[in-house]
Amino acid sequence: MNFAQQLLSERTRLGLTQAEAAGILKTSASWVDKAERNQRAPHILMREGALSRLKNLKPKKP
Repeated sequence: MNFAQQLLSERTRLGLTQAEAAGILKTSASWVDKAERNQRAPHILMREGALSRLKNLKPKKP
């Protein structure tokens, strides 16, 4: 699974919009959108940090 797939999977698991995920990751919704479509190739440290932050969160309650 590549970074784009992992990012989308974690965001979906958490029930977050791209804008909400961007807020958590301290980036823009546009960046999240492009990263999920594999149009951004972030540095390995950014990828690991982003996934780590999202994996440590609990899903939103419905």
